[in-house]
Amino acid sequence: MTLFPIVNEEILKFDLEDLIELFEFVISPSDRIVNGAIYTPSEIRSYIIHKLFRKLG
Repeated sequence: MTLFPIVNEEILKFDLEDLIELFEFVISPSDRIVNGAIYTPSEIRSYIIHKLFRKLG
C-alpha cells in the first residue's frame, strides 16, 4: 500500500523531464528573474548528458 495511491494511478511514467517541468512550474517568474534562474532546453541537456556519459565510459 502506498501513501499516495492517486499518484500511482495517474502517473504511470515520471521521468527527469517531468521533474524539470514540475520544478519550472513551481518557481514563479518573478523568482526566476530575481534569482537568475535560466532553464536549459531539453536538446542541450540531452547533448550534455550524452557527452558526459560517453566521457565516463
